[in-house]
Order: sequence, then C-alpha cells, then structure tokens
Amino acid sequence: MPPPYEPDGSPQATGQSEDGATSWVRWEDGTTIQTSGDTKIYVYPTPIPAGDRAIKQYSEMSGGDTITSYDNGDREQFFSQNGTRLEAFGVPRPTDDGEMMEKVQHNQDGSRMEIFVGGRQLFTSADGSTTTEVLPVANFVFDRPLNEAPSREIPQWPLIKQIQRRADMHHYFAADGNPPTDIQRSMTTDNLNVRWAKGCMPRADEHYNQTKQEWILNVDAEGNSRFLIKLGTETNTSSGTTNAVWSVDPYWDNPVSPAPAPAPAPAPARPKPARPAPIRRPAPAPAPSGCLSPALESDLERIRSEYKNEQEFRGYVTNKYRKYPWMKMKKFVLSQGAPPDEVRKCLDKYALCMCASRYGIEMPEDPQSL
Repeated sequence: MPPPYEPDGSPQATGQSEDGATSWVRWEDGTTIQTSGDTKIYVYPTPIPAGDRAIKQYSEMSGGDTITSYDNGDREQFFSQNGTRLEAFGVPRPTDDGEMMEKVQHNQDGSRMEIFVGGRQLFTSADGSTTTEVLPVANFVFDRPLNEAPSREIPQWPLIKQIQRRADMHHYFAADGNPPTDIQRSMTTDNLNVRWAKGCMPRADEHYNQTKQEWILNVDAEGNSRFLIKLGTETNTSSGTTNAVWSVDPYWDNPVSPAPAPAPAPAPARPKPARPAPIRRPAPAPAPSGCLSPALESDLERIRSEYKNEQEFRGYVTNKYRKYPWMKMKKFVLSQGAPPDEVRKCLDKYALCMCASRYGIEMPEDPQSL
C-alpha cells in the first residue's frame, strides 16, 4: 500500500544514527521519513485527514506489511501475506448492543473477530451463518435438566467457556479437560449429544476404556439419557459430507456389576390371601412391516401436507409430544406390540412416533395415561 502522503519540494535536513542503522530526511513541510533496514516510517507534523480521524504516522515494512497510527489513538495494521487487517481503538467503541469493542480483525475471506472490553471474543463467518463466542473465563451456565444416566451416575453440567452457534446446531465447550466436555444441541429436535471430559462419568469411562468404543451421551429435553456408540461413518454422495453413524449401546440394559453381598434371611412373612390374576388388555396385532393402518396413514399424510418439508413436520411431532416422558413412551409402544429391536433403534420422539405409526399404534392424547 502506498503512503497516504509523499512530501513535495526538497529535503531540508538529513540525519543518521551513530551506529548507521537508521537514517532520516526532513522535508520543507516538516514531514520526516525515517529508514531502518527494510522499514520506512512517515511522521506527519500535521496529521493527514482520513475520514473522521487523521493519520499522524505511517510505517511500511518488508513484504508489504503496514501500520497506520491516527491522531485519536487508533492503530491499524495490515498483513500483506494473508490480507488480514487489524484495528485497535484508542478509545473503545460502543456496539449496537452497548458493549465496548477494543479491537476488530477483518480477514480476507470476509470473516471477522471482535475483541471487547473484559476479554470476550466473537468470531463471525463471512456469510454470518456461524458465530463462535469465547469467554475470558468459563462462566456460562448451561441450564438443562439432567437425570440419572443408565450407568447409575448423574454428571453435573460444567461451566461453559466457548459457544459456537449455527441455525441448526449449537456447540457448548467447557474448560474441564483436554479435550473438554462438548455439548452439541440440535435446534430441530432439542436433543443433546454430549462428549464428556474424562472423570465426569467414571463408570462410563471405565467401561468404554475396556471396550475401546467411541461413545456419547444422548439427552432428551426432559433430561433422560442413553449411551450411543459409534458404528462408523457415512458419506453423502451428493454433498460429499461425512457424518458419524451411532447406535444405542445395549450393554446398559443389563450391565455386568459385582455380585452384592448376600442379604440376611428375611423373617417369615405372614401369609396373604391370593390375589386374582390381573386382567391385561391384549396388544393389537401389528400391521405388516412398512404399512400403516388406513386411518393413521391418512391422518399423517393430512398433517404432513400442511408443512413445507419433512424438517418442519419433524418439528411439529417433536413439539406435540414434548411433555411426554421418553421412557414411558417407549414402554407404551412396546406394550402395543412394536418389535423391541425397532424401538431400540429410535433415538428421539419423532423416530419413535414414526415407528409406532408403522404398526398402527397411536399415542394417547394425555401423557398421564401412558
């Protein structure tokens, strides 16, 4: 980049440092140009207007890097190798939400990094679709219910240090290990996939250290959870994106644990009168695999037609059953004749409802009746 101003006329004075490493030339208008190796510094006694501020010093370095200093204390540095421009404000500038910004870095691809008073950093992608917020200390409280896990332990949500936000997914990173706890929240299903830092779930750590399986804890909106293990990866042939394929770990349905100490023999119990056998409602015969009962199929198609796409329909189903306890929903579908293997593969309420509909099973209107 050329300097903002080159003096006219003839030089009035020249000078040189005692070691000969630095020399300078002073011009008629008072401008001084100092040279030291590959660096050239322009000093203007009368600052050069530049918008709402004025340039008082300009430096050129080897490779094309430049530094511009302004009369209000601002400083702008340009890195020619990657096209990055870094602005540091002499007086912090207020943003639209009232926060005071100290620095902003503009990258060549259009992305930017803002640094605020207090140390908070905010990275925004070029198209604005992704933001990454880095806090000076881990103090963001992740407020979601979390019940006892299948491993019979209840981990505690850690304080969050970094948050990455996209329209479809939020990532919350703690500062509790290396790697830290990573909470991935789906904005469509509101389910969580959690990679816990070592030590947060000791029983799970011990088991998976032995099996060498990659695992996450899947948590629904009510705080109920299940362990998922990685089966492999799958690549979309159209987009080329590769995603992990997960499955529910059946180990925790009947985990192996040390045999308990024998309990003392109970005192003889008083005989009780025989109770009549309970009357159980027979489960309806399931419809053929892949088929819906005509009534359910018609109802689903009618509701589906009211939504623009499958994602919006998924959101409708998830929202409709948000107050239904997850485990009771599963038990209900099983009690109505759905195959256990298919129910076990359902990772959220939408998948469970679709499984139920395939076998002509309709959820009750009242979640209390499950």
